[in-house]
Amino acid sequence: MIAWLAACAVSEAPPALPEAPFVSGEAAALSELVAQLAFLEDAPAAALSGSLPAQLAGCQRTHGWSTWSCDEPGSAEAARGDAALLVGLPLGEGLVLARGGPNPGGARFDLELFEPTGFGSFLRAAEDGPGASVLEPEGAFLHARGRTAELDLAALVPEGSQADELFGLRSELFSATVLDGTWELAAWPPEGVNPAPRAAVALGVRDPDLAARAVGAMLDELVGRWPALSPTPFVAEGGSGGCLLDVNLLPELAPCWLVTDRAVVVGWNEASVRLGSAPVPTLVVDFVALAGSDALLHAALEPDVPHQPLAYPWERLTVDLGWGEGRTVGTLVLR
Repeated sequence: MIAWLAACAVSEAPPALPEAPFVSGEAAALSELVAQLAFLEDAPAAALSGSLPAQLAGCQRTHGWSTWSCDEPGSAEAARGDAALLVGLPLGEGLVLARGGPNPGGARFDLELFEPTGFGSFLRAAEDGPGASVLEPEGAFLHARGRTAELDLAALVPEGSQADELFGLRSELFSATVLDGTWELAAWPPEGVNPAPRAAVALGVRDPDLAARAVGAMLDELVGRWPALSPTPFVAEGGSGGCLLDVNLLPELAPCWLVTDRAVVVGWNEASVRLGSAPVPTLVVDFVALAGSDALLHAALEPDVPHQPLAYPWERLTVDLGWGEGRTVGTLVLR
C-alpha cells in the first residue's frame, strides 16, 4: 500500500486496533482510492475495484480488508479522527497507521509508526537526517534513502539461510560495527542496448578503512565458497572497488562495489554504480521514467510482441520525511 510511505510518528504503544491489516472509514473515499489502483490489471486491488461498489452499496462508512462491512468499529473510528480513511498495517511486531485519503491530485496520508521490528525497523528514523545523497538521482525512476536509528543487517539474516550461505550477508560488512545507519537505493532505466535496468544500494559507513577491510574479508569468504569467482578491480571518481564479471545468473548482472569515504555502494553492474551529491527527498517514484523503462525492457526482451504499457494514474510520488517534536514526520504527494 502506498499509504504507509506517507509520514511517520513513533509512539510508545498502539491503540486497541485489529492486529490484521484493515481499512476503515468513508466508503466513498475507499472506492475512489481503489479506483486509482485499477491500472494494476492482475492485482488484487484491480479486482477489488470491480467488486467494491457492490460490497459497499448503501454504506456510508466501512471496515475490512478482503471483505467489507458497513459497520466501523468504535476503536477504528476514534483513531481515524477527521481523516477520510484509516489504514492499519502490521509491520513485524509493530503497527503502521495511516490517516488520510484521496484528493484531486492523487492521495495524501499521514502515518504513525509503532515500534516496527525485523526489516520494518528500516522505517524507524533516527534524529539525524540521512545527509547528502550518495547515489545519482538524475534520471532515476526510483530513489529512496533514510537513516535508521541502528542498522545491523547481519543480525536480521538467519544463520544458515540462503542469504547467509550464498551471499555472506551475515559478514562484518553488514553489521552495526561498520554501518552508520544511513542507506540509499536507486534504480535507473536501461542504458543503450542493455536490457536490464540499473540499480544500486549505498550503505553509509563509520570508517572507510574499516569498511574496505570488511569488504575484503567478505570477498575472501565468497571466493572460498565459490572458487570460480574472480574479482576484477574497479576504480571510479570518489572511490575504488571491484566487479564480479563472471556472475551470469541474470541479464547484465556483474555485481560491482565501490568504497567511498562515506559509504559502500553495491550495484547490479558497473553502469549502476553512479555517485551523486544532490539533495533528494526520502522517496521519489517517477512514473513517467518507470513507464519508459518498462518500454525499453520490453523492446529488448520481446521485440516481436506489441507492448501494452500500464496506464499509471500519477506522474510522480514524492515522500519527504524529517525529525521534529520528538518524532518522524512527513508528507506524501501523488501528482
